[in-house]
Amino acid sequence: MAATGNLEIPGYYYDSAKRKYFRIEDSRTAPVGAAWSAQNVKRRALEEKEQAERQERMRREALRVKRARALQAPLLGGLLMREAGVIGRGGDAVPIGETMGRAFAGVLRAKGRVNLWSSAGTAAMSSMWVGSGDARRGLGVAYAVLNERLLASSYVPRDTKECINFSYAAQAYPDVKFQPRHRCYRAESVVTSVKFHEPSLRLLVARHYTSGGPVAIEQLMHPSEATPAFMLGSAGIRVNTSELRGDLANTIYAMEPAPASSPLTCIAGTDRGLIQLRDGELTCLTPPGPRRGGYPAGRRLHQPSPRRSRHHHADPDILPWQRDVLSVAFFHHHHHKNNNNPASSSSSSSLSSSTGAGHPDLLLAGTRSGHVCLLDLRTPPAAWTAARNTFPHASSAAHVRPVGAWGVLVAGPRSSMALYDVRWLRRGRAGAGGLLNTSDGGSSWTGSASSAGGGRCWPTLPVVEFPAYRNAAHLQIGLDLLPPETGYGAGLVAAAHDDRTVGLYSLGDGARVDGGDVDGLEASAVVRCLMWQTLPGEKHPGLFVGDGQWIRKYSFWA
Repeated sequence: MAATGNLEIPGYYYDSAKRKYFRIEDSRTAPVGAAWSAQNVKRRALEEKEQAERQERMRREALRVKRARALQAPLLGGLLMREAGVIGRGGDAVPIGETMGRAFAGVLRAKGRVNLWSSAGTAAMSSMWVGSGDARRGLGVAYAVLNERLLASSYVPRDTKECINFSYAAQAYPDVKFQPRHRCYRAESVVTSVKFHEPSLRLLVARHYTSGGPVAIEQLMHPSEATPAFMLGSAGIRVNTSELRGDLANTIYAMEPAPASSPLTCIAGTDRGLIQLRDGELTCLTPPGPRRGGYPAGRRLHQPSPRRSRHHHADPDILPWQRDVLSVAFFHHHHHKNNNNPASSSSSSSLSSSTGAGHPDLLLAGTRSGHVCLLDLRTPPAAWTAARNTFPHASSAAHVRPVGAWGVLVAGPRSSMALYDVRWLRRGRAGAGGLLNTSDGGSSWTGSASSAGGGRCWPTLPVVEFPAYRNAAHLQIGLDLLPPETGYGAGLVAAAHDDRTVGLYSLGDGARVDGGDVDGLEASAVVRCLMWQTLPGEKHPGLFVGDGQWIRKYSFWA
């Protein structure tokens, strides 16, 4: 009988190494140690049976083993695992900082909400800023853009339990009017972003027109206020409007205030590159790219267009930062100083570390084409190249955030959120590129030496990925970062999902963590506004969520 595979034939033994059948021979006549001797065949059969029973027993026991409920608690479980020496990510013991971050996130509780739309009906919030406001009275202040044409403002009063409570505030501050105030814009105007520039104490409002025309950034200021405690429509507010001269851009996608050490007031990303506000004048920071359907200067109309590349950069003559810039950021820490954990010793020392992350001339820009641009303002824009100053992301870079000294968090559609290390963007035959210290004590962006020298360049890979992040197609979706230097573990990312929920993620391993009451939020639409902020009199930062016409607050329960 022909045999295929390991077919059992009575009286024969199959040798899998030699792939042959041998007749089982009596142990008294078989050679010493022969595999086909009756005694050895019987012994192996018993051993295989015992091994199969042992594996089946282990499988059943594994199904009975359940993780202790105590270990599921962020604080108690983290401390017990650390004391027991449980190995964590990277082969080290579970870090105490990671336990602190998860414990903080797990006890976030809903602390009330602010209504910015007193009229009948509903409104959609597209941008939001929450700040310390009137520190003398302990009142926070919130500004938001509703329906892309209305700028709203309101105080954020809280009671002794840090809950938003307007009834309590009306009795505590009888001379303060707590109704929301508004500033309306023309029907053809589109207000895209509202931010606050702390060094100049000015509220920044970015807008453009639906029918084209110049883009503009407004600066709202109150000469008698030392903090942004004024409400819109109050007497004495001055508005300075700066328009971009010429038809150089039609849309503003994102805006970021500059740090105190920068001569700029803010930067903004447009449909034709980066613009800057400096000394009240709005100008192009980078040379604008050609309009869609047009050609760069000096290119012939009959010249065929190049093949579309993997990262949607259709024309090699047009640099990534000359097209749609969806997100911008300064590579610095200073805008997180109000969110430091008072119980952590690391939150005060990390800000003084001698790294390149505090330099005001290092910019991050995320583009629709999926490029993340690393730009050094100390070098002329003509010296920037796509090979040396960009790295690709898996989708459009709708959000870019600096993380620590060398990290860059990038998020966008296709449910892609990842953390990159700028020191290891590419590795080729000649070395690596990244952020290098210069002889004058500063830092500068350098590309891969292998790219410049023609060597092989490996693709850029993230150091941390976030597999639970869910955003299939939205570019305008909320995200904010509580970085590691604030003292809450490896850092927390608050990210909105396309199913109208909000999730919290750890920067340490990219896993979604228990967010307390934040996990139970189901907004009226996809959340576009998220912000971590510490209000006057509070010790821990709270998460503010823009949901329709409401700003909801979630903070530490204690």
